[in-house]
Amino acid sequence: MQQPAQFHIRVAALQQGEEKIILEETGETLVFARRDFPWGIPGMSEVETFELLAAMVTPNDPKVEELLRAAADYTESGAMWGGYSGVEDDEDGEVWERLEAIWQAADEIYDLTYVSTLVTYAPGDIQRIRLPRETLEQQAGNCIDLSLLFAAAAEAIRLEVAIIGIPGHAFIGVRTDQVNDRYYFIETTLIGQSSFARAVEAGAETWREVAESVENGEPNYNWLTIATAREKGILPLPWP
Repeated sequence: MQQPAQFHIRVAALQQGEEKIILEETGETLVFARRDFPWGIPGMSEVETFELLAAMVTPNDPKVEELLRAAADYTESGAMWGGYSGVEDDEDGEVWERLEAIWQAADEIYDLTYVSTLVTYAPGDIQRIRLPRETLEQQAGNCIDLSLLFAAAAEAIRLEVAIIGIPGHAFIGVRTDQVNDRYYFIETTLIGQSSFARAVEAGAETWREVAESVENGEPNYNWLTIATAREKGILPLPWP
């Protein structure tokens, strides 16, 4: 759904106690529904547009917090904690333990499953995307929906997470520590079908296939680090 709208920009500064107008302009724009994502925005590059997906990663949504509470029951300590422990390359297994617990809760408590829908990432296309709470409520999502959900859960426990977009598909990577540039790549579409270990194995296989294209910045190959997007001011959408 889209609606035409008019916007008015007025920028002023105080100079010696008097207001000076720097810019004042009125223009036309289109307003989309909160779930509609435009794969191509005039004046923005493909990378800049993909980066806006970070707004749909909603770590503070109470529904995501409920998922984390359920996941706590799958850890050895019965708790869900945040951040990294300071060890390198997840040698103590704490990152893996929490991610696996989230996977198990999403599978066994929420009964999540993958539902195949077309993902094109084609410039000019508008795609209806489920926000993390909607994926949990509907118990289903496609690759981008599930990537957003697991990215939100990982960010909520202060892990560094990335969303990787390739032609027709998306998956995530979660950094193993704060020292090395190593990640657990997770094929989220395997939820409800495979173990977490298999999802990581599949994610690693996909990454090996596409790493060169992503690193070279080829068209339709994108890497989005959520923490970097936050630093640029791309904040999570508020929940309803």
